[in-house]
Amino acid sequence: MPAFSQGPLSQPFRGLPLIPVHALALAIFLLTVTKFAASEEKASSYLLRMARETRQGTACLLLQDTGAFHFELTDGDDDTRVFEGELSPMQLETTLANMHALYGISQSQIEEPLLPGSPDLLDVRFLQDGEVRELVFQSSQSQQPYSPQLQPLLRWMDRLRRLPHRELSEDVGKHNCLPRRNLVLKRREGVAFQSSRRHTQIAGPSSASPQPPAAATMQPQTPLLFRSELFQETSSNAAQLRCALVSSDGRYRFEYREQKGDRRKIANRIARGKVAPGELVSLQKLLDARPLASIRHRKPPDGMELYVSGSVLELLIHRSAGVQDLILTDSKYRNNFFYAGDADISGAGELLRFVKEHLEINASPAQSISELNGCSALP
Repeated sequence: MPAFSQGPLSQPFRGLPLIPVHALALAIFLLTVTKFAASEEKASSYLLRMARETRQGTACLLLQDTGAFHFELTDGDDDTRVFEGELSPMQLETTLANMHALYGISQSQIEEPLLPGSPDLLDVRFLQDGEVRELVFQSSQSQQPYSPQLQPLLRWMDRLRRLPHRELSEDVGKHNCLPRRNLVLKRREGVAFQSSRRHTQIAGPSSASPQPPAAATMQPQTPLLFRSELFQETSSNAAQLRCALVSSDGRYRFEYREQKGDRRKIANRIARGKVAPGELVSLQKLLDARPLASIRHRKPPDGMELYVSGSVLELLIHRSAGVQDLILTDSKYRNNFFYAGDADISGAGELLRFVKEHLEINASPAQSISELNGCSALP
């Protein structure tokens, strides 16, 4: 039987910091579903789980194949109300029909903005052809293209407290929509699950960059040279994100994302190829030059987030002694007294110039967001 695996929202909801999406650390829940022991009585199974967090509060629900539901609603003052009830057969069939509308959406199609608006995190898990699917939307902007499929479920969740129910106290009933016991996952008999047969890679996103497909794209015998990710907030409503991945044999991947004006419009460009041998030698010299090689990484105290404006460069350089992990920022915009990265971004100026002149110059428009993987794998 399939089991809900670890993914976004495996811990109680926490507020989302207003930082660039690519550095955004999202709260996650852990939901594990396994079989009962053979001696235990047959149990119901979950068909749907939804969780949402906004500035106004949080909400989550669990729906069983019997129509039984558990719904928790927490307001901005952290006061939680817990409702449990049961849908009528007709209400259950309507809900399942709305759930089926999600079948044609894959995580790789969901595009997050570089500059998010107000926090609006939505995690939907559902059963499709006996397998557990998960879709995570980190913003209202990424939800907008799929509003026809999402809004019926969101309206239904909001109205659950109006249905016949019993209300439990927070101390007794709240469990963040985690199951109180191990439950069997199976199809609900008598319900026709119609699949779109579009089985694409599903990955829980942890940044604005699209998540990778299978990580095995890289050949293990070819070590990496470096990976870079440069985020630049050029104005209050414009930003650019560039990432590059280069292996020791010269193969590279470059991705560029730009958001400006209308926050729903993001330009995506991609380049894949191989650096010429002579250029590869020059690149290695840049990586080994003292301005970069001498910088040491300093972790932020107590997990403090990096709050900076301007440019932020995250850089991983593979060296014989290990991986050099750096965060470089623009000194003109630093506003955090306790932590502002490891050094000024000017120390990587020559490397960034190489990326622009030899990789970015070859970039062409991506046909779809699913082509991008956040420079997590080659080609």
